Amino acid sequence: MNQPAEHDAGQIAGFLADAVRRRRRLQLVRALAAGSLAGGAVLAGTAILDRVLVIDDSWRWAYAAGVWGAAALAAWRCGGSGLLRPLDVEAIANLAEERLPGMRDRLLAAHQLAGAGDGRDSPELRAHLRADVAAALAGIDASRLLPLALLRSGLLAAGLVVGAHGVLCLWPDLRWGQLLARSTAPWLGLDRVSTLRIHLLEPVND
Repeated sequence: MNQPAEHDAGQIAGFLADAVRRRRRLQLVRALAAGSLAGGAVLAGTAILDRVLVIDDSWRWAYAAGVWGAAALAAWRCGGSGLLRPLDVEAIANLAEERLPGMRDRLLAAHQLAGAGDGRDSPELRAHLRADVAAALAGIDASRLLPLALLRSGLLAAGLVVGAHGVLCLWPDLRWGQLLARSTAPWLGLDRVSTLRIHLLEPVND
């Protein structure tokens, strides 16, 4: 394989490798957003229950299990499980063909036709296809193929939930931060949040 052909094949392989890494990062972000959304929603419910109900402290472990379990399950189902599976480069190539104009039925073929071949087709045709695709990919970043905007709704929802918790933590009388800590870390042994106040009265001598 001559130098231009090697360069074209390397450029195509590099683009697909960047796209695979970009897909991994988006899977991780999606998993974290889903975990934050689900865990934050369940956490709000357990914090409210802890505030209005007088329960045995042993139930706080069940609360914590629900919060962490919901977060972990959502993260697993919304991208976490995919991080443990190898990504199919051909699937990424198909995705690129759908999203990038002018790539249809060309990128995957150029990837599959890398190398000198088995002699049953034309090496010149292979080289021409790779050169054509490499030229079309010049200057195209993998972030254009998989922009963060694809996760806009999930990130917005997770941000609203986390932001709501942050705002509530700023309300001193609510003591929301302590409620959150009791629901997520029962081993800390924090006292129950209550609005009840006990005043000790001393007798007044006449």
